[in-house]
Amino acid sequence: LLLNRMIYEVWQLIFTLFSVYLILVISTHLVLSARKRSARDLFPEIERSKTAVLLVIAHPDDECMFFGPAIQGLISCGYQVHVLCVSNGNFRGQGGVRARELVKSCRQLGVSPAHVTCLDLPGLQDGMDEVWRLGALSEVIHAHCAGGIPGLGALVSFDEWGVSGHPNHIATGRACQIAASTLRLPLYQLVTTGLVRKYMGLLDLPVSAREGGSVLVVCSYTQVATAMRAMVQHRSQLTWFRYLYIWASRYMCLNQLRLAENCD
Repeated sequence: LLLNRMIYEVWQLIFTLFSVYLILVISTHLVLSARKRSARDLFPEIERSKTAVLLVIAHPDDECMFFGPAIQGLISCGYQVHVLCVSNGNFRGQGGVRARELVKSCRQLGVSPAHVTCLDLPGLQDGMDEVWRLGALSEVIHAHCAGGIPGLGALVSFDEWGVSGHPNHIATGRACQIAASTLRLPLYQLVTTGLVRKYMGLLDLPVSAREGGSVLVVCSYTQVATAMRAMVQHRSQLTWFRYLYIWASRYMCLNQLRLAENCD
């Protein structure tokens, strides 16, 4: 009886603590998602006169798997978002299909198809074993920026861990750092978290909110639904674990963007 009583009290304590934490999560989310913040508040490093931001990703579906909150946050601040995908994800011979899915996904997120570019270059093919030369990739990114994005004020991409550790993600983030330094533009990098936090969904919000040194972009429930609809556009990639990712990943509902250091 004593053992049963102890087990009951332990579970009661766990339930109470979880309930309190859940209330904290919901209240924090309601406050942060409802708070109207100007572009100047969220992205002070972007010059006031600039109106466009370029998101650079490695594969089609990166834009909604990882950057959905950032895209919608930038658009709500009045920025015109452009997307450069440096490979068409042709690992299984579906490059053409995936490029079209990218355009559909971006349209769901509010990005004009005219502002979406998907490349298919010999040295930038999708694959864990593919080595992307940083110099060549940074030149591709630089040329795209210099080729005509009016009012370009910043780049957004992966950090040095690439969220999932994929070498293509890591190379993209590092090449963006080189290109941003050459272009004299700020680069916002998506912060990578550990595996547990990655799959905590909104439960990670209080932890993220307490961390300094980064821009925290939190989706409203409507925006989370939009990100989910964007992910569904990538029908060629919708395996069972992708559905699990959609419902569990923090990157579907919040992004931490950290300003990168110059890479001169």
